[in-house]
Amino acid sequence: MTAQGLVQAGEPGSAIISAISGRAQGSAEVTVIAPVQSISAGGLHTCGVMAAGAAYCWGWGGLGQLGNGSTTFHDTPVAVSGGLTFASIAAGRTFTCGVTTSGAAYCWGVGGNGQLGNGSTAGQTTPVAVST
Repeated sequence: MTAQGLVQAGEPGSAIISAISGRAQGSAEVTVIAPVQSISAGGLHTCGVMAAGAAYCWGWGGLGQLGNGSTTFHDTPVAVSGGLTFASIAAGRTFTCGVTTSGAAYCWGVGGNGQLGNGSTAGQTTPVAVST
């Protein structure tokens, strides 16, 4: 399954997020809390990087893919743990990865097929460094 997302506004205020996942599609209005640099819509969650590099995720987090240390649903953005400064972020179906401004890669969420890249198949609820 693939997913795509699009933000139609990047200034504080409201934005319309449209997502397509397989045959399903939808859109929702969200409140933008700061200038958004990028956004990515996953299977049942969405993540964004703010202009200053802080990452936020929201939606279904039952497998740790929000990166805030929990496995719960959040209908408003929650900060990704770790105090990292991201340049980009990509939300998958059940996991999320991001690249920091220093070029280091981090992933979190389901790791059952090694998709977190840290040499383990265990899931993670907070960012873990991708092994090099």
